[in-house]
Amino acid sequence: MNNTPQTGNKKLGWIPRVLLIAIILATSAAIAVYMLSNKPRAERKPRTIHPPLVQTMKLHKTDHKITVHAMGTVVPSQSVDLASRVAGEIIAISPPFLPGGRFKAGEEILRIDPTDYELAVQQRQSDVAKAEYELKLELGKQSVARREYQLLGETIQENEQELVLREPQLKASTAARAAAEASLQKARLDLKRTYIMSPFNAVVLEKHVGLGSRVTVGTKLVTLLDTDQYWVEVVIPMDRVSWITSPGIKEQVPSSARITHSAAWGKDKFRTGTVKSLLPGVDEESRMARVLISVDDPLCLKEETGNKPQLTLGTFVRVEIEGRTISDVTPIPRSALHDGSRVWIMAENDTLDIREVEVIWHEDETVFVKNNLHDGERLIISSLATPVADMRLREAAGSLSQPKSKGSSSEVEGL
Repeated sequence: MNNTPQTGNKKLGWIPRVLLIAIILATSAAIAVYMLSNKPRAERKPRTIHPPLVQTMKLHKTDHKITVHAMGTVVPSQSVDLASRVAGEIIAISPPFLPGGRFKAGEEILRIDPTDYELAVQQRQSDVAKAEYELKLELGKQSVARREYQLLGETIQENEQELVLREPQLKASTAARAAAEASLQKARLDLKRTYIMSPFNAVVLEKHVGLGSRVTVGTKLVTLLDTDQYWVEVVIPMDRVSWITSPGIKEQVPSSARITHSAAWGKDKFRTGTVKSLLPGVDEESRMARVLISVDDPLCLKEETGNKPQLTLGTFVRVEIEGRTISDVTPIPRSALHDGSRVWIMAENDTLDIREVEVIWHEDETVFVKNNLHDGERLIISSLATPVADMRLREAAGSLSQPKSKGSSSEVEGL
């Protein structure tokens, strides 16, 4: 049996093991105490307040011609139902006698059989000739009676003198001739009325009779519309009526208007017109004012309007009415107006100045104001969370330009 002792495989005793653990724990505790007692601390710095950053635009006063935007309906300036003033059969009609056909003023539309009326004229002419004969005969008799009375040399009462001189008979003959001439004139007028003429330059809206139709007095023949002028009836808010001018009011020049219908004409086509009148009543549905705009040659029948679009009755169109010119106003963006009448101005010392202004006019996204604003001042157009007068501000780099006024331009922006 080998009793040689083994080396290198002996384990540590429990005492060294306890000492080693105690050393590790003590070292860890010392490190922890050191780190807790020497932990980093944040240094307090004074608070820095930065003024709000705002965007501005420079203000400039200008004169602006007002444009009142509205919608309107095309209506005829005049419409007439021609009715027969004599009875008879229609024996002739003109080729344009159909819906959409055009007639010039005085042009024949249709003709009623004139035979009966021609015969009536001949009869009345005969009656006139007979009445003239009777009058001449009575004048001769009166001359003879006057000579006989003078030869007698007698004095009679005045009422008896009229009978002796046949004055009642003369008056009756004169009246008979006048009646015969009046009947002749009436017969000629009836004959003339068998020819139905257009009273003005017109287009046929609706025909009510045809060739061979039998008509009586009062029978409706045709409905005509005037082609020299159409009207556009527009409605505008009551507060904008005072900005436009109409004829007959203190000799004012009526406002001009531009009519567009982009769906049918395209964006670049338009017609021009003028304010004809301000209608006395308001629109029953919208309770707004009604204005008539007149447009000459709506069907482009004249050479000077040949390349313009035609107006169609009943069409709903856009209308821009040129109103008065407002002077010395400042245009600002609508978003820069606060509480209905206040604006924010960046003062020369970069502080907030809150001012009251008077709103004169507004259109689209631009408002025109007066009072308390000067050329070159900086209008704040960005938002502020809590605006306080005299608060410090910072201006953003680059200012915006002022909204452009359309008053000096002949072209007006579409609705």
